[in-house]
Amino acid sequence: MIAPAPAAEPTMRALSLETIGMTKIFGSLVALEDVSIKVEAGTFHALLGENGAGKSTLVKCIMGFYATNQGAVLLNGAEVPIHNPRDARAHGIGMVYQHFMLVPSLTGAENLVISRADAPAVIDWKKEMRALEEFLSRMPFRVPLDVPVSALAAGEKQKLEILKLLYLDQRLLILDEPTSVLTPGEADEMLGLLRGMAQRNEITVIMITHKFREVTSFCDSVSVLRRGRMVGGGKVVDLTTESMARMMIGDTQIRERAVRGAKPPGDTMLELAALYADDDEGLPALAQVNLKVHSGEIVGIAGVSGNGQSELVEVLSGQRQLSDGRIVIKQKPFEPNRDAFFRLKLPCENAFARNGDFQSVRRQCAACCAGARAFGRGGRPHRRQSMLRARFCLGRGNPRANHGAAQPRRGRTAGVGRSRRDSGTRGPRCRDVGRHDQLCRAAC
Repeated sequence: MIAPAPAAEPTMRALSLETIGMTKIFGSLVALEDVSIKVEAGTFHALLGENGAGKSTLVKCIMGFYATNQGAVLLNGAEVPIHNPRDARAHGIGMVYQHFMLVPSLTGAENLVISRADAPAVIDWKKEMRALEEFLSRMPFRVPLDVPVSALAAGEKQKLEILKLLYLDQRLLILDEPTSVLTPGEADEMLGLLRGMAQRNEITVIMITHKFREVTSFCDSVSVLRRGRMVGGGKVVDLTTESMARMMIGDTQIRERAVRGAKPPGDTMLELAALYADDDEGLPALAQVNLKVHSGEIVGIAGVSGNGQSELVEVLSGQRQLSDGRIVIKQKPFEPNRDAFFRLKLPCENAFARNGDFQSVRRQCAACCAGARAFGRGGRPHRRQSMLRARFCLGRGNPRANHGAAQPRRGRTAGVGRSRRDSGTRGPRCRDVGRHDQLCRAAC
């Protein structure tokens, strides 16, 4: 009797990754200093750290977006040169970014096909759709491929991003806060499916996250960065949430939470009555939103990203047209326009971000201050009056001093008479976002 042949072991497709002495310096800032991590093949690895700890810098060095000052990347124990993202893709490393990198107007199938480096100039869609269906039959989850991406839910878009990397045969996936736009149920489903693929040695996953629940539920190991340095890590089963949090923040003293005091509601300062508004594609974004904000209250607007929070703020700041409903401030009807903001002395911070990103600081100051005297015919600001106003705002808010920027040269007046290269005429996209916001607050 012939003994049956032993079953063939599954092919190891997952990649192991190791960084040795990774260092990245931007001018005088040391973003990464001698960071070495090791991720075993077929594992789910978490990368933890506070904002600014160097997590994104590290993965961008691995992906080839940044050229490191020092260090090396090893895949399956062998050093590989990665000079750009194309090299990373060739070695089987792919990344899912925090924000979707899909073309909204194209379908899922079109997004997948055009992501290939060898996509033909003339696409045989019957052939491609057969290949895509065969590919999806091997995947643990599916998404509709014949629907425009703009019509997909956030969870389906995130799945499509991951499917795109698997379609490109990427065997080491780097996920940058992949669950930030997902509900807890969607997050658990997606991470559970990826963990299953990792356990089958099909892929290796590195995930940047701040959520300890996801780390303890799905990850095998963890590395912790603080201020650009590797400060700890290990197997998740050997660590507690408290120990991981302590590694993240170090010796920083955590303040005790303030005790909430009972306080009767004050006068109604803001009332929203049955607000309706559409998004940029004409689809309903707000439907019958009712809200009252009383004096002395701090009201938070919660929800998963993409569920109308931004549209609500844009309606209140005059950036988006209201389809129906009314806004009442201090018991009086409110129309969000320059005159109303100026009359009620309301901050117009970010009120002109949608169409003013490339406007000069002088024009933004004139717009934010809403002073009619600063504008001439056709809504154009008077150069001298708006420049004087910008100079006053810069002097009062002093964003240059607060952010350590270089001061104007001697013999030149800050604001008036400066060349177009100087800050008085540069758009806020050319400047630090925090500095621009502070300028807008000073202007108002």
